[in-house]
Amino acid sequence: MKNQFKKAISLTIAGALTLSVFSAIGNVATFTKTTAKANEIVSEDIQTIYKVMPLGDSITAGWCPSETELAYGGYRTYLTKALEENGYSKNFDFVGKWQTGKGYDTDNNGTNGACIAYDQAWANSILTDVVDEKILDTYTPDIVLLQIGTNDINSQSNRIDALKIDTINDRLENLIDVIFSKLNENSMLFLASIPNMQGESSKYNEDVKNYNEFIREVVDNKIEEGKRITFVDVNAVVADDQFDDALHPNQSGYESMGELWYGILTDYMMQEEQKKREETPQTPAPTYEPATTPAITSTPTPQPAKTAAPVVTNPTNKCQSVTASKKKVTIKKNKSKKITFKITNTNASEKTTDVLSVSSNKAFVTAKILKSEATTVTVKVKVSKKAKKKAKANVTLKVGEKSATTKVICA
Repeated sequence: MKNQFKKAISLTIAGALTLSVFSAIGNVATFTKTTAKANEIVSEDIQTIYKVMPLGDSITAGWCPSETELAYGGYRTYLTKALEENGYSKNFDFVGKWQTGKGYDTDNNGTNGACIAYDQAWANSILTDVVDEKILDTYTPDIVLLQIGTNDINSQSNRIDALKIDTINDRLENLIDVIFSKLNENSMLFLASIPNMQGESSKYNEDVKNYNEFIREVVDNKIEEGKRITFVDVNAVVADDQFDDALHPNQSGYESMGELWYGILTDYMMQEEQKKREETPQTPAPTYEPATTPAITSTPTPQPAKTAAPVVTNPTNKCQSVTASKKKVTIKKNKSKKITFKITNTNASEKTTDVLSVSSNKAFVTAKILKSEATTVTVKVKVSKKAKKKAKANVTLKVGEKSATTKVICA
């Protein structure tokens, strides 16, 4: 049965508003919290370069058996394409010992046949790369995208002690600890679940399920230990009909993965950039003091006492409702339309704060705030010229706990 999923790429702004763009295809992808002021942070303003290491097995390398070579680079092809199209290629420098695939940067550390831990009987492993080849010491990534475990589970029939399923969790946690011992304290590790297996290998899917549950668990434990680590649910975005063979996604599956990773990276970048702005001390404006002049003495005229106006406070400005002017809009390729969202607040005079739009989804829809007022927010929605006909996406404006959605259809 085809897995249904719905990717969410959502940025929460200053605790008040969120503008989200969802592709209309199923279950929620993990990693949706941020704080950033989009009206202040745009791609042209971001000068930081993040070194990213895609780390894993042949799925990271991009192996697709129906293709003659590793020419397509798997999800990395679609990830780098989206980064380039949206003006972020200057901000992400991919690193690793391999150069495979297509795009503005093909560096990666995806190794065919790699498992978690090394053993004499199984040479290719991530632990070997980290400990013996010192890839993290050499490339010093700011971000690591780790997806590993498929070969460990699928190779049980080989009866290799190093790959026994009953120790896979211990091997993964040990690898994570070793990786953190090599990364600097500000680096981020994104740890991905692995996709289900197909055909004869589908008999291992119960092991896949248990392993992915452990990945969630170990991420939570490491977060409690103060580690910078985030779970990414790749399993949720690769459907059973998106495989080229028993283990490797086809181009459609890789595209879904690329879109997920694009949202993860750009979301993380916005968070980090906002933190930098908040941590940068503001220089106070110089105070102007006029020259002192001799006072002129006069007899004051008695004035009636003034009564102070009552002070009205509105600490929460709780939103009562959000309503979209259009429930559904049809937009031609490379064209745009405006959508107005009506906002009802407890205090109607309170102006809404900054709002951030995100442009990354299956339909290549971008959403941008044109005007934000106390009772209305005007959004410009544009469909890319590369969008597929009848592609659908949901544009959602969220204010506090209230939200409204407009469905966008590519004509």
